[in-house]
Amino acid sequence: MKKNVNLWSLFLIFFKIGFFTFGGGYAMIPIFQREISTKRKWISPDEIIDLFTIAQSIPGAIAVNTSILIGYKLKKNIGAFVTTMGIVLPSYITITVIAYFFDSVEKNIYVQTALRGINAAVVALIVVACISAYKSGIKDKLGIILLAVSVITVKFLGLNPIYVILFGILLGIFIYFFFNSKMREKFDDKKVSDKEEHNE
Repeated sequence: MKKNVNLWSLFLIFFKIGFFTFGGGYAMIPIFQREISTKRKWISPDEIIDLFTIAQSIPGAIAVNTSILIGYKLKKNIGAFVTTMGIVLPSYITITVIAYFFDSVEKNIYVQTALRGINAAVVALIVVACISAYKSGIKDKLGIILLAVSVITVKFLGLNPIYVILFGILLGIFIYFFFNSKMREKFDDKKVSDKEEHNE
């Protein structure tokens, strides 16, 4: 799916995402999909979800981790560097400006009203991201069962989400090697397809 990727365009895309997206990594998923998959068709929507899943399974900010993975997939090390700079710089600039004017804007009624509107928009983006992740990640009854168990254990039993993620990783590896030959075939076909696209 990947086509010619210009590094400057890549930087500008991630700079725009970092500058105009509030709410952290989860709210960025639909923006990533629209900019990278829908508009430019560099990476498929399912691959965006896969990279996001990996990003939230490792230490660090989800948005930064996702940007590194996308950049690396598109342009290897230089791509990872460019996307990281693009996603981080807006936050650095914004925080620097806010810190300078913090005392004068902290209790400003206009700022507080704007933040309420931003919060509502962030919730909408996260809902869209959840729907997209559900469509891409839940393919069978086992996925639905695991989703329900994860929600119950995290929300109602208070289990640390990292344990749920680790359990999902181990279960996926177990199923891959011992039960699901179709999953292995699909994964191997995907690796071959990705290799062919990279060679092109």
